[in-house]
Amino acid sequence: SIVRKTARFFRRRVVFYTEWNAIKDMQSGTVTRTITDTTLPTGPVERTLEYHAPFTLQNRETDYATVWAKLDARNVIPLAEPDLTGTEVPNTRRVVLMPENYVLEFLPQVFKVAGEVITLDQLFTTYHIVTNLRQHSQIAKEVVGRNANTWIKNFTQNTDLLEFKNALDTLVSNDEILVTPTGLLKWNSASYGTTKDPWIFCDARFACLIQQTAPEKIPQPAPSVKVSVLAPLRTAYKIA
Repeated sequence: SIVRKTARFFRRRVVFYTEWNAIKDMQSGTVTRTITDTTLPTGPVERTLEYHAPFTLQNRETDYATVWAKLDARNVIPLAEPDLTGTEVPNTRRVVLMPENYVLEFLPQVFKVAGEVITLDQLFTTYHIVTNLRQHSQIAKEVVGRNANTWIKNFTQNTDLLEFKNALDTLVSNDEILVTPTGLLKWNSASYGTTKDPWIFCDARFACLIQQTAPEKIPQPAPSVKVSVLAPLRTAYKIA
């Protein structure tokens, strides 16, 4: 719930400032911290990080202002923040499509939710989430809330990760997806798919919400998928 998430946020803030106050005046020496690295496809690995004094506490707002000033000067298009308002689910019956048709309808809805310009990894991760939805239902419940059970129960759609490449090829060849000079993906059509199925929009919205809220819990694709699906796309279209 929102209350529990807010409470966790403030607890983390208290722990952070307690630790910071203990080391902020150090002029020499080191501080170590052990973390669990979950970014590797081979599984979690414990790492020990070592920091050398003196330390500086960064101000996120100041950092953002500095970065955006430089991006504005270069006329760089920012990645849009997803439109993730509400966690309601449709009250209609889901229409099950063939896997190749589903991904062709799902990807446009991701652009509709996520905004004008997104990365290949963002686009693929949202699809990867729904292909593994039942295996990762706990993440969905933590992020989406009470409607997650209804969403998961109604997700009877068959999916195929390999169809992602075929769908992107189709959408790029139809000029519905453009690759920007900086290697990002941009939606280039007035419409977002053809079915107008509210469940597919719901899938995209909840997958984007999970990606934004709990990126560290998202399952990583197998190395073979990265080689067979993502690598050819990056090479063919010069995607970042």
